[in-house]
Amino acid sequence: RMYRQALEEEHEWSGIMRANLCVSYLMSGERRKAEGIIEDLLFGVKEGKVKGEANGQKLKVLFLVLGTMYCLKKHYLFGLYLISCAHENLNEGIDSDTWHYIKCCLLSFIQFGLKTIGDGEKVNIRGLRPALNLVYKLLAAILEDVESLGPESVIITEALFLREAFGAFSKAVDDISGSQTSRLVIESES
Repeated sequence: RMYRQALEEEHEWSGIMRANLCVSYLMSGERRKAEGIIEDLLFGVKEGKVKGEANGQKLKVLFLVLGTMYCLKKHYLFGLYLISCAHENLNEGIDSDTWHYIKCCLLSFIQFGLKTIGDGEKVNIRGLRPALNLVYKLLAAILEDVESLGPESVIITEALFLREAFGAFSKAVDDISGSQTSRLVIESES
């Protein structure tokens, strides 16, 4: 209520204040309110109206934390979307700490997806497709971002491995759900 009143009175809330409120809503099970705040925040970022985040570093952390929290709550599509927003707001590229949190969310999603496949409900399995597409785009962007690190980079090695794992996972989802038209195509690197 306080947040809506502040918005109506056109008070400026920093992105960090909004994130804290969002975390409170998530922890208390009020997901819809949290998503509303995130959408306001995303709109504010696009319109340049978010106070105190000019360098993008705070936004990266903000989206990464919120995305990680959503993934922990098993809301992978929105969580992975926010992690993609974190990656888009990187100014100096991906670092090992940022990669660690992204990687943990991706591995958690694979674990969740395998359990979903094990349960065998086609409706739930088809629901994995949008998140899988988002993961592939995120991994492609990360690999492009870290290309200059060289082939010995741990981030590149792990991202390539995850891309292959998600390719196989995507194929399994398509085979089980019977959805051959939306198959994710992964081209192997030469």
